[in-house]
Amino acid sequence: MKPVASLTDFLQKISIRSKLILVIAAVIGLIAAFLFLYYPVRLKGKSVASLVDKSQTYASFLAYSLSPALNFNDRNTAEEIISAARLNPDLVYLVVMDNSQKVFMSHNLAQAFQLDFKEKSTLAELDFYRPAYQFVVPVIFNRETIGKLYLGISLTHLQKEVALIRWDGVLLSLTIFVVGVLLVIVVASLITEPLSQIVKTVNSISSTDLKQRVTVRGSDEIALLASAFNAMLEKLEKAYAELDGFNKDLEIKVESRTAALSLANAQLQSELKARQKAEKDLAGEKELVMITLSAIDDGVITTDTHGKVLLLNKAAEALTGWAEVDVHGQSIERVFSLKDAEPSNRTIARILQNQGPSVSLEKATLVDKYNQKRIIIYTISSIKDSYGEIIGTVLIFRPAA
Repeated sequence: MKPVASLTDFLQKISIRSKLILVIAAVIGLIAAFLFLYYPVRLKGKSVASLVDKSQTYASFLAYSLSPALNFNDRNTAEEIISAARLNPDLVYLVVMDNSQKVFMSHNLAQAFQLDFKEKSTLAELDFYRPAYQFVVPVIFNRETIGKLYLGISLTHLQKEVALIRWDGVLLSLTIFVVGVLLVIVVASLITEPLSQIVKTVNSISSTDLKQRVTVRGSDEIALLASAFNAMLEKLEKAYAELDGFNKDLEIKVESRTAALSLANAQLQSELKARQKAEKDLAGEKELVMITLSAIDDGVITTDTHGKVLLLNKAAEALTGWAEVDVHGQSIERVFSLKDAEPSNRTIARILQNQGPSVSLEKATLVDKYNQKRIIIYTISSIKDSYGEIIGTVLIFRPAA
């Protein structure tokens, strides 16, 4: 768990630009690794198959050319054919044997015996540590097999070709990775630079200095965000200017009418203080309610008049598995799903329509976000305003003892 936590902390500390570079660089690295591992192997297989096909075709042609000479024991003709075959730079050895296993004609016979020429190669055995690809084809004359042609084809050219393929694969993969990472860095800088300017502007502005603006470049989404941010600053600056002008006018009027409006001013100050106190008291009560809801062990969920979720306290989040930010405005049935009782949305709908009583201490099975089930006891009641009108519902629940 510690490495995962360390990685999470690291990702949280680095900038969006760095995260973007790391993610896309990792993807490019995987693509480059795939090209490095896959294409050399595939091209190697094609090269091997090509060598085998060419060798088999070459051997079949030689066997066909040598068949009359072998059949009539014509060594002069056979020597001419073998002399022509020697022109092939990849030919290691050539051995022609009749059906009695006697050597009729050969080229590099000693090398053939050294490599055990009768042991032919297969594609599975064909590796680059053997000096030659060894195989045998029948010598046929008038549709009868009159002997065998043993050939050894050098693997030197194939080894060089595969080495070149591997080197090309390394260069290609390295080029893709380096160019890709450089492009990612450039693109990430282009994307995140306007965001950095917005953050810098936010940190530099204050209520007395709203002259700062973000430089807008281009017409993409970030440019639109920067334009919207500048428009907001302009509105704030205008609002502060109007407020400042209003305050100055008010001061002039107050100064000119001090004597006549002293009593009214005192009453205004008194009402203002009373209003501020009321607002402060209301804010304190709201904060106390939120603290209280967060502190109690019972889950509390409130809904509006349409049965949509307005609030979940911490206990409700723990019991249902849902976070308030994810389900705010969603149907209560999504958050508070009961298995063996009437669906909560129907019960709340009846209560909201004043067609059914509140539910008190009912027992049911709650199915949370992760499909886990637990037995709970719950209560559903309506919320009414000072005029007696239903403005929502409150649902309180806890695990059954």
